[in-house]
This record gives sequence, C-alpha cells and structure tokens, in this order.
Amino acid sequence: MDETQVELEVLFDKFNKANGLSKRLDSSFLDPDIQVWLDSIKKVGQKWINNWANSRQTKTKGTMPYVHLDFVESMKIDAFAYEADGYGFIGIDVGLILLLNDFFNRLLSSCDILENIGNPSVETNSSAPLPYLTIGLNSYIMLYEKGLLPEKIIPKDETRRKYATILFQLAIRFIVAHELAHIRNGHCQFKNSQGRKSFISELSLSKHSINNLTQQALEMDADAWATVQGMTILKGLNDQINNMPISWDKYSNPVVGGMFTWIIAVYSYFRLSDQELSEVGDICTSHPHQAVRQSMVMSTIYSYLEREFDEKELEYYFEILPDCIKEIEKAISILTHNEIDTRTIEKALGLRGRRNLDLILNQWKTVIRPQLETLTYAIDLVP
Repeated sequence: MDETQVELEVLFDKFNKANGLSKRLDSSFLDPDIQVWLDSIKKVGQKWINNWANSRQTKTKGTMPYVHLDFVESMKIDAFAYEADGYGFIGIDVGLILLLNDFFNRLLSSCDILENIGNPSVETNSSAPLPYLTIGLNSYIMLYEKGLLPEKIIPKDETRRKYATILFQLAIRFIVAHELAHIRNGHCQFKNSQGRKSFISELSLSKHSINNLTQQALEMDADAWATVQGMTILKGLNDQINNMPISWDKYSNPVVGGMFTWIIAVYSYFRLSDQELSEVGDICTSHPHQAVRQSMVMSTIYSYLEREFDEKELEYYFEILPDCIKEIEKAISILTHNEIDTRTIEKALGLRGRRNLDLILNQWKTVIRPQLETLTYAIDLVP
C-alpha cells in the first residue's frame, strides 16, 4: 500500500470521527474469505470512480479532486460523500453491502422468483422469512444469533448464482455512481457555498442543513447521473446475460436481458432502502420517498433511450418495465411472507408523486442548476 493510500485512509477516519460517524472498516481483522471479497468490491468500485473521473466530461474542466472509496464499520444501510483537504471521499456502510448480497442470494434461491433464470427447479422456498426489509444488518446479526436465519443462503443452480452476483454488482455500481455524482456535479461544493459542511448522507432524512427541497433535488440529480451510467453499459451487459442459459422467450427481442437485469437490481436497492419516515410527496424531508425516486429513474431511462437508441428499444422498455416491478414486488412478498402491496409505487406514479417531482424539477432549474454551473467538476449537468 503506497503512502497516499494510507494518508487517504487516515483522513477518511479523521473526518468520520469529527462528524460522529463510525470508523473506517479495517478488513484485515475479518475472516480471510470475507476480507478478500470486500477488498475486491472496493477495488472494483475505485476503478469505476477513476474511470468516471477520467472521462471527457470531467477531464475537460480538469479540476476534479481524486475521490477515495472506503467502507465503514457500521451495520446501517447508508452511504455518503464529502470533500475534505483537497480530496473527495465516498463511504459505504458494510451493512449495506452485506444486505444487498444476502438479498440477491435469497432472491435467486427461491424457485418461484425469476423463473426464467437458469434452472429454478433445484431451488427451494425453505429459507426463513425476512421479518421486514428496512431491517439493518445489526438486526440481521441478531436474527442469525437467535437461529432465526441459521444458514447462509446461496443459490444451488450455477446460473442463478452468477445472476445474483451480477445483480449485486449492478446495485453497488449504482450506489457508487450516485455518491460520486454528489462530488463531480458540485453538490458538495454547493453545500460549502451555503456555509454548510459538504457531507451528504443517504440515511439521514432530516439532518441535512440546507433547504429540504433543495436536498431532494440534489438527490434526484445524483440518481439521474447514476442511471445514465447504468444505461451506458447496456450493450456489454446484454452480451454477458445472453451468454447465460436464460430464457427471454416471452419478450419480442432477447436484447432486453441487460435492461431487465439493471432495472431489477436498482429497483431492489430502492425497495431495500425504503425509509418509513418519508411519505410519497413529502417535501419536509431531505430525500424524496424511494418510490418517487424510482419513478424519476424510470423517466431518466426513457429520456436516455429516446435520445441514444431507436424506437424499438423504447418499445422493449415499456414491455419489460411492468414485469420488473411485478417480479420484485412478488419477490418481496415471498421473502417476507407478506401479501404483495404496490400502493406505494402507485402513489408515486399518481398525483402526489407527480407534484413532488414538479416541485423538485422547478427547484433544480430555477435555484440549484444556475449555481452549480460554477461549482461542478463536469460539463454535462442535466438541463
């Protein structure tokens, strides 16, 4: 490990301590297999960040600081971004990583979920139900200790096992891109310009020190940029998915594989990180309700496909989107042993959700974007 890396880890810990956050995760004290796994995730995440930082959109300005990715010794479901001492920092709670990995493994370990992937007949539905989704890994650990979740759930079918890994990687990639957007798009600098700390967290619904509607707009911009980064890898994702024994027979074109998989991964992340304190259309919290964020992501996908692809891709999108939503809601129903409930996403797509989006977009266009023009490290702010 070089001196700069050590210096960044020390700075990361120093900032966390000063702001009452959990300390940096030292993976050297973990089980060797878990250490290798976590270190490999961090290495890939840092590579994504470096690639995005070296893109034409950021290199044109040439002012973006080096951004360091690290994990936090916390079992919460959180991620955050900030700038300090000339660097950018992204932190992800290890609890979020473990939760996503566990969820996608459980998803593909059920014979009744994603039945077109591999051979679901070798899977079972014998795993204990998750009591609720916004559980936090501290609760997970208690459940394991009490024997209520006594086994590590891994899909038996090789294809389904690989697919669970792909879903996990896509969800992590979205989270990293979202946090990086807070830095590259000037959000952290914007908070500094308001006389506030540059720290932006995913977990806190009411602790942000700027106008809540403004914070909601920053979150939506980060979601939009992360979504576009997801769309840019669709072709490679299609190639990867279509080389696996997966059936897309029900759709008019097999090229839907990449889009279907990306939506399943990100939709799942939003459902897992759903905040019970936030209501659809609530402008008194720092984050829009996750269902409203989901609807914005769907709109961003549409805009990207409309701009970059032809009408056929748009047709495929509208063909698979309802199935993606139904599949994850069914999965959550099976994994929690509860009835399917789509009322929240219906609200987000309804009048309250649309009003919330209108307010956020107006705040973005009239208040925030003009100020970000001089603060962003990139040249591709959305209109």
